Amino acid sequence: MTDKQDNKLAMYRAVIAHLTISAEIIATRPALTAKLAKFQTMVSTIPPLAALQADQPKGVVVEKNKALAAMATAAIAVAGAVQSYADEKHMDALLGKVSITESQFRNGRQQNRITRAQQVHDAAATVVADMADYGLTAATLQDLQEKITTATTALSTPRSAAAAKKAATKQLPAAFKSADRILIKQIDPLLPQFKESEPAFYEKYQAARIIIDRGSRSTPGVAAPETTAA
Repeated sequence: MTDKQDNKLAMYRAVIAHLTISAEIIATRPALTAKLAKFQTMVSTIPPLAALQADQPKGVVVEKNKALAAMATAAIAVAGAVQSYADEKHMDALLGKVSITESQFRNGRQQNRITRAQQVHDAAATVVADMADYGLTAATLQDLQEKITTATTALSTPRSAAAAKKAATKQLPAAFKSADRILIKQIDPLLPQFKESEPAFYEKYQAARIIIDRGSRSTPGVAAPETTAA
């Protein structure tokens, strides 16, 4: 969120807190109680959007790289075992499927690395029953497959996170605009009724409706232009 949006959200929360603790007073105006509930619901949509917008993909990228590295390590070990076996047995077709260099697993397009790892896995699966002496077992292949699956999922995560962040950035202004409309057009107009009958309640509401910025300046929320747009 921007500083302006963050300051406005703080004002929203102050208004909600004041009206909530004044439930007995606003209960005399059922419409006001209903408007408060609607306002709370709209305001509650803002923090999740802000969290998505603030999400930093750096950690996601780190996890993706770790998953790819773990997959590469497992695939290289399996490929080496099968290469040794295939060469001894003169199984040229099998040898061709697993003759993949370490640099191919460590570099190049990430999706290609996953494809190569799956190729190694599938090739090894055809001879795993005869490869216990080479350190290759069904458990070894299962571990490799799990690492391939993890890397595949991790590969799509940064893109999904970026898309979610972009969507949240677009949705936040609309959420603030909707909250402003409820507050300014539906709740504010009901408060003058309490100015004489409940002066303390009314004055505290006016205080809650002030937007305070980081520079300690204050902007009256009621009828102020900046309260009508996020």
